[in-house]
Amino acid sequence: MDQFDSEDETKSRPGVPVDAGRIVQAMRRHWKVLPISVAVGALIGLAVAALMIKPVYTAKSTLLWEPNVDGAPTDRSFLTQVDSIKLASNLKEVKRRLRLRGSADDIKEKINLLFDGQSHLVVVEATDPTAKGATALAKTVVDVFLDYQRSIGRDRGSEHLRRIEADLVSADLQLRTAREAMDAFRREIGVSDYDVELKLALQKVAEFKQQVEMSGSEAETEAVRARIMAAEAQRQPENNVSSATLSNPDALQLSALESQLASDSSHLSPDHPRIALLKGQIEGLREKVRNGRGDMVRGAVSVTQNQQHVSLIAGIAQSKVAREAALERHENSKRLLAEAEQRLAQLSVVQGRAQQLTAAVTAQEAHNNELQALRVRTRDQVRSAAADFRVVTQSTLPDKPNPSSRRAAVIRMPIIALALAIFGIIGYELRGLRVHTAREAGFWANAAVVASSTWPREQTTLGTLIDELSDAAPDLRGTTLVVGARTNEVPLAREIAYWLSHLTASWAERGVVADQPVVGGEPSRSHRPSARGAVAAAGGGGTALVRRTTDALTVAQAWDGPSHGPSLRRASRLADRVLVVVAAGTMSVTEISQLRSRLGRTQGIGLLLVGLNPEYLRLPDRVGEVDRFWEERAA
Repeated sequence: MDQFDSEDETKSRPGVPVDAGRIVQAMRRHWKVLPISVAVGALIGLAVAALMIKPVYTAKSTLLWEPNVDGAPTDRSFLTQVDSIKLASNLKEVKRRLRLRGSADDIKEKINLLFDGQSHLVVVEATDPTAKGATALAKTVVDVFLDYQRSIGRDRGSEHLRRIEADLVSADLQLRTAREAMDAFRREIGVSDYDVELKLALQKVAEFKQQVEMSGSEAETEAVRARIMAAEAQRQPENNVSSATLSNPDALQLSALESQLASDSSHLSPDHPRIALLKGQIEGLREKVRNGRGDMVRGAVSVTQNQQHVSLIAGIAQSKVAREAALERHENSKRLLAEAEQRLAQLSVVQGRAQQLTAAVTAQEAHNNELQALRVRTRDQVRSAAADFRVVTQSTLPDKPNPSSRRAAVIRMPIIALALAIFGIIGYELRGLRVHTAREAGFWANAAVVASSTWPREQTTLGTLIDELSDAAPDLRGTTLVVGARTNEVPLAREIAYWLSHLTASWAERGVVADQPVVGGEPSRSHRPSARGAVAAAGGGGTALVRRTTDALTVAQAWDGPSHGPSLRRASRLADRVLVVVAAGTMSVTEISQLRSRLGRTQGIGLLLVGLNPEYLRLPDRVGEVDRFWEERAA
């Protein structure tokens, strides 16, 4: 604010920037403006509602996005298609169909789109002053958009079909090339069908391996069987002898068991349990017959050929024949296996090339089939192109217009007018940023306001002001410089200095001591101060300023010199205190905030606010540390 404010940063300013009481008084003064502004605002609101705000109807149509794509649809494609509803070409078509006036941008302003990325629902809202117009606009916008979608689908399908047919021509050429290479390969290796030949060769190798193993096993089996039967034939006698006169039942049973053993041995293996059981029984009977423990039975004796021996000899012969046949099959199978393995090896050498050629033919055939199927589907799509959107609900006539802003206009306009009137009164009151009250003067000057008075506006209040100043006269000591804030206030400053000097002089003549209070209007004791010191003239012209040389001498002088400059600052610094006379409503906040810079001091500055508006008499007349101001002494 001024250069001395930095020294008092820790101190709070007295007063307030704008006195609230002043604003209240301004409202009281211009109170008639407020109801008038409310009435004018109400009339304006009614006029606006009746003439400028027209009823608006809104019709809605709902679309559902159902894209016919192979992959998962994306939100980006959905938003792109929704934005295409308001394309300029579509809006021009809507304008042509409905024969509307205005530009496409005007139609665009009447259309609002609401959509949900999760459910893929799109609500097309159309507004118009009439219900039929809103319904027709919403329906036409949807129809034009769906036609646009179908045309886009047909164009896209036709372009796709051309690309498919071009790819199919290229694929046919590649398929013929692959088949020709496969036929040349077959002629080269001498087969009509490589896969079939390779499969047959594998089957033959496996079959001949199995035959070799079976024939070898069969030959070994017959050889073992022949050896077993030969050994058994050597143990069997060629003839059997029996006697009727003397016979042993155990011997007869032994003979029967031996016959049974020979018979079973021809078709059972030596390890068979039945063979082992018969052998055990035979050994027991032989031991019993050998020791003669059995009962002898006499009978007739006869000699017959041993059938078991005969059977064993026949079995040996059959085994030899079967073994020879198995060996012959074994050798034949080995030869055929060698030939099949050789053929398989020949086919395996070119297997990699054959697989490449076969895979190329197979892949190209699959690609051709896929392109042909895609061509068929694309032709169907082109013939019956469908839009990606489906109409869920068609627009219908709205029952009533949209909620109007008429009521809001009627209500808001008086409020706005009242607010403007209040701000206008406040702005008018604060015009020029002038200081009118004690609290405002104390804040912007950052100094104490010792008194406020309507004088000289009301001459009768001078006595009250003098009485207010006389309260400080008994304790007033030192020099007081009274300065007019402006040139117009200089005569007022002389008047205040005159009365202030007379007040202090009369108290001094009555012998009032500054350190002792006055009791009952009379001094408690008399003391005549002694005058010591000298009179020094203040430079720069103006009234002589008496330099204080004793605490008992009190001097009040008005400043008649220049309103700015070093002489004023020197006189201000020589005085114990400076009382600035300020006329209310004449100084701006900028001018009054520069008083400290003009006077060249930060302490001992007080304001005397004169010419106060009588409306502000109820407001505080003193602000700040007034007692401290009167007690201030120069350093």
